[in-house]
Amino acid sequence: MRMLFDDVPFSMGIVELDEDDDVIFIIANASQARFIGLPLERLPGTRVSSFAPPESRRVWREAFYQAMNTGEMAQFDVFMPHGATGPGTYSASVKFLGRGEGGRPRFGFAFLDITARKRLEAEVNHKNEELSREIEERRRAEELLRKKQDEILALSTPLLEVWDGVLALPLIGSLDADRAAHIMEKLLHEISSKRTRVAILDLTGVDAVDAGTASHLLCIARAVGLLGSRCLLSGISPRIAQTMTAIGINAEGFMTFGTLQDALKHALEGDAHRRGSPALPRRKDAAP
Repeated sequence: MRMLFDDVPFSMGIVELDEDDDVIFIIANASQARFIGLPLERLPGTRVSSFAPPESRRVWREAFYQAMNTGEMAQFDVFMPHGATGPGTYSASVKFLGRGEGGRPRFGFAFLDITARKRLEAEVNHKNEELSREIEERRRAEELLRKKQDEILALSTPLLEVWDGVLALPLIGSLDADRAAHIMEKLLHEISSKRTRVAILDLTGVDAVDAGTASHLLCIARAVGLLGSRCLLSGISPRIAQTMTAIGINAEGFMTFGTLQDALKHALEGDAHRRGSPALPRRKDAAP
C-alpha cells in the first residue's frame, strides 16, 4: 500500500479518528511525510494535532464526520501555517472506509497543495476588481462627458422668442445628424407649446453648408411646416448661397433672407398684415 501511495505526487494515505476526535495517521506516502517534516517510518501513529492549528483540525473533523454520515466523498480547503513549502492552502478529499482496530472510523484521504492556484485566483480576482473599477470610472467619465456635451449642445442652440409668435434660432458651427435631431425636437416642442407662427433659422454663425447640412435644414423646415408654422432661413452669405445652388438645394418650403433683421422684419410685417394693422415703416436705406 505504501509503495502504491509513494507513486502519487501528492499527499495521500489512511487515517483514523480516536476518542478525542483527533486524526491519527495509519499509513501515508512520502509527500505527506515531507509536508509534516517527519521521516516516512514515523508517520504511523502521528496525530494531526501535533502539527495542525485548532481551526484547521476543526475543519478536518467536520469533513470526516460528513463523509462518515453520508457515505459520500467529502472535500474541503484548509489553510496550514506550516508545511514543506511554508504556509499554504490545501485541498483535501476524504472517504469513509469503515472501522479499523478498536472500532475507530477509518478514512482514506488525498491532500493537494493548491497554494499556487489560490494565489493565482487571488491575483485574477484582484485584476478583475481593478478592471471593474476602471470600467466603472470610464462609464462615469463618459456619462459626465455626455452631460457636458448635452449642456454645450443646449447652449449652442438657444431658442429666442423675439416677438409674440416668432422664434429665432441662431445656428453656430456645423450641423450634423445628432445636432439636427436635437434642434428639431427642441424647436417643434417650442412651436407646439407656444403656438409659434414663424420660426427663423439663422445661419450667420455657420461656416459652410454641404449636402448633409442642407438636408438637415430641409427636414427641419418641413417639420416646422407640418405644424402649421412658417420657416424662414436667414444669414445666407454669398458663399452659402453659391454652395446651395451648386449642390442643387431646393429652397421650396422656406424663405431665405440675407440677415436675421430682414427675416424678423418680414415676419413682423406678415403678422401686422394678418391682424389688419399697418405694416411696419420701412427704413430709408432698405431696399424696395
